[in-house]
Amino acid sequence: MTNKVAPNTFVHTIKRVLAEEDIRKWRAKKRALLTEDHVAQRLAWAKEHKNWDKADWEGVIFSDECSVEKSRDLQGIWVFRTLPQKYHNDCIYGVTKGPGVKLMVWG
Repeated sequence: MTNKVAPNTFVHTIKRVLAEEDIRKWRAKKRALLTEDHVAQRLAWAKEHKNWDKADWEGVIFSDECSVEKSRDLQGIWVFRTLPQKYHNDCIYGVTKGPGVKLMVWG
């Protein structure tokens, strides 16, 4: 293994320091690729409904959906991070909706 980042440092030293800091290789979490406008709209909705009580929510029906899709990216995206950094923006793989083979289940 060629050490191009720190040529005078042993690879073992780099691995040891990463392990001491609990930095490991993880698959990037997939999340919807949101624009700043989407984020602002979601936050506004949450603030608008934060004081609702049980009676307010009784007229609301929640549903869930699951999408199974054939992906072109079979290997996934890998990032180096600590466990608490799981959902940091630079550790997330943004997913956009697009054409492809997909099955949506809704209930």
